[in-house]
Amino acid sequence: MPARRPTVVVGALLVVASIAALPACWWSDPDSGGPDPDLGTFDVARGDLLLAHYDNRPDTDDIHSQAATATMVAWLEEKEGLNVDDQFHAVLGAYGINQFTAPFVDSSAVMEICFGPEGDAWSMAHPRHSQPWQESVAEVSEKVHATLTRSPDSKVWILEGGQSDFTHEVYGRLTGDLDIPLSRDELRERIVVIQHNAGFYNEALASPSRLVSVRENTTYVVMPNGNFSGNGSPGLKLEAGSPSLDRVKAHASSLSGRNVSGAGGALDACWEAAFARARAKKWMFLINPTIHEGGLDFSDAVAGVRALGLDDDPAFDVPQDGSDVAGFFEVFTGYRRE
Repeated sequence: MPARRPTVVVGALLVVASIAALPACWWSDPDSGGPDPDLGTFDVARGDLLLAHYDNRPDTDDIHSQAATATMVAWLEEKEGLNVDDQFHAVLGAYGINQFTAPFVDSSAVMEICFGPEGDAWSMAHPRHSQPWQESVAEVSEKVHATLTRSPDSKVWILEGGQSDFTHEVYGRLTGDLDIPLSRDELRERIVVIQHNAGFYNEALASPSRLVSVRENTTYVVMPNGNFSGNGSPGLKLEAGSPSLDRVKAHASSLSGRNVSGAGGALDACWEAAFARARAKKWMFLINPTIHEGGLDFSDAVAGVRALGLDDDPAFDVPQDGSDVAGFFEVFTGYRRE
């Protein structure tokens, strides 16, 4: 539509300008990653809460990551007795200043298949500065408050699959309207934020002051980028044309016997919906070429692997086709490599 072209061009230029304006120390490379303190791991028995935040603006790796997260949640239910109602929640539309630079990709239909009806295990925060955003902030804040006050040891683990603006507002409501009876140091110790995209898109397009606040008020962990293998993190991207791609995707599409409690469909339907929705969306030059060409990219899910303490599982030491995707399915679904 010609009438929209100037807005699209300005938005694209803002993306480039935002990233270019960052200090050099914020730029990321495949081996980037900050200090990794001894955090322990997500603990179901302790009553920990797992939050998965997705910006969906506009990279469709978030959509594959939603299916991967559902796979990990189903594994936690089966192996550890995770109570999804109290110990997991996902947020769609947790974006930052990229609200001005790129369109939001709605994957709510995928979320419903993976996690069930909106309002149970997930919420829609889009559009920002509106009722859905505020309601989602309120819902997540109350879950965090309940988790941290229910037990003196429980932790909140935030898988930051986008920008930290939403997390900042949750923290603000937690310490403001909800008046949580914990000190700043206690909150910093018990709220863990894991970011795998340090210095590039996720941090670059966060509101700077909000990102600084989250860094200062939580245990903010930067791990090596999940788009690459061999850098200390699993590389959860598998390119189109890789010899193992068809077999791995067929396995994902055969997980009919497993699902997240209350979900509208089993994991096979979840993955199939994610494949279809992600590949159908593209926007100018900001397409995900791996997904657009038929590959797999759930790199955001590497934060969940880290939270579970499984990033050093031996399955990730034998990548196939330069990728650890096969290792992910081996760890969480019993996949067997040829």
